[in-house]
Amino acid sequence: GRPPFSAVLTANPWRDGQGQIAGLRWLIHDITQRKRMEEMFRRREQESRALVENNPDMVVRVSRESRYLYVNPAAQRAIGFPAEAIMGKTLEELGTPEDVAARWRAATCAVFETGRERTIEFELPTRRGQKRYDARIVPEFGPDGEVATVLGIARDITDLKLVEEELAREKQQLQALLDTSPVAIIVVDPNFKVKYANQETQRIYSVALNVGKDLSQNQQAVLVCRPDGNPLSSDELPLYRALKA
Repeated sequence: GRPPFSAVLTANPWRDGQGQIAGLRWLIHDITQRKRMEEMFRRREQESRALVENNPDMVVRVSRESRYLYVNPAAQRAIGFPAEAIMGKTLEELGTPEDVAARWRAATCAVFETGRERTIEFELPTRRGQKRYDARIVPEFGPDGEVATVLGIARDITDLKLVEEELAREKQQLQALLDTSPVAIIVVDPNFKVKYANQETQRIYSVALNVGKDLSQNQQAVLVCRPDGNPLSSDELPLYRALKA
């Protein structure tokens, strides 16, 4: 009355005293659980492959000789060749600039030797122009515990780097404006520590303000008074009032 199940059937001949085959011995082994595990691993492999195949990042697997064993579609588009033209080749054989190929080879060799992840940044000429990548190179261990292959995941950071460079230029321009401003500017953090004081502030104070020190310590260099000549206490200074409020 049991439903059908997956099994392995092994049949061996049974012989009589004269050595003649008198029958068969059957061993039936229930492999239902094994089949379930295989199916689960198959589904997971399909899901993993789908993720890698549709990943916008470059994903490659290379051997100890730095030869490609796998490249996902994003890597194929970036390198400019189909998978069949890439498999088994090195970066040098694919015409990659020498400096990039040398850095990549050095990083992968280090991962094979140490078993530890490495990260590198590099530029690569592609069909869409010069691109900048941030790559993680991670070890893949074999059954013996040794590094069998390495996996490289490279993300296109071209736009991010352009934004960072633009922000850096804007910061430099703002710094130049602050430094040359005819108005005294002081920046303090919530703990009343001086973060920045421009050149006009230094001129008015007639002494260099110490960045990182409490404002009250810097304030000792000058005496701030009301128009009637009465000095202001530290708690009465505008910066203190603003922070406390």
